Amino acid sequence: MNFVDRGYAILTRNEDGSNTVAIASGMDNGEPTNVIAKHVGVRDVRVDPGVTLRESGSRSYTAQIVEVSPAGGALRVRALRADESLTL
Repeated sequence: MNFVDRGYAILTRNEDGSNTVAIASGMDNGEPTNVIAKHVGVRDVRVDPGVTLRESGSRSYTAQIVEVSPAGGALRVRALRADESLTL
């Protein structure tokens, strides 16, 4: 199933080595607000070089709104380009 989530991505490493990637509509002092999606047990997360990550405790989160989607068996986190529009 193909999907595209847009928002701030919060990446948390689980004890079993997998990752949880949550998507939120905002961040407030390193805390996600209004989590709209969560991907649990993700083994391979690929963060594109254009994405800035910040640290908050045991997790990382994106400094900007990103696009999260499946790509070649992984979960890809990429920055939105200025020429792209967000459709609702």
